[in-house]
Amino acid sequence: MEKIEMVEKLREKTGISAEEAWNALEKNNWVLVDAMLWLEQEKKIPSQTATASSAGEGGQFLPVKPTVGDKKSDDSLGNRMRRLLEESLNHFLVLRREGKVLLRLPVLILIVLLCAAFYVVVIGLLVGLFCGCQFALEGPRVKADNEVNKAMKAAEDMAQKMKDEMENKK
Repeated sequence: MEKIEMVEKLREKTGISAEEAWNALEKNNWVLVDAMLWLEQEKKIPSQTATASSAGEGGQFLPVKPTVGDKKSDDSLGNRMRRLLEESLNHFLVLRREGKVLLRLPVLILIVLLCAAFYVVVIGLLVGLFCGCQFALEGPRVKADNEVNKAMKAAEDMAQKMKDEMENKK
């Protein structure tokens, strides 16, 4: 659809002037639905007026539910992904040996490494356990006695127990 047609379609759906429609589309990268939502946010049109086509030209038009300005807009997928990204960068997997921090890896990097080289990372973690390393999850929202840290402590204890049993058999 050409820009002129998009302006006309937006004017037809919202009842605004051609200049307002052009500005709204321009500010929203010529995405019709985004322009309508932006117009609602700017209070240039009532929220009941906004419609979008799910079927294309001549298709059935369905009302667009307003998302700008209500509490549920904070739970949009984009906001949730942004918060998840921020949290994964603010929380760390910490590797210690004899009380010294050897590695402090953001959880996001750990996830990427697990996706890219799962077996290498898992084998590295197991080798670390048998070399006397302690693992912990740290960050602003992590309590020292959370379930993940308890599980890591149990794995450390199990690795130590296995090492002790192997040494006793020699």
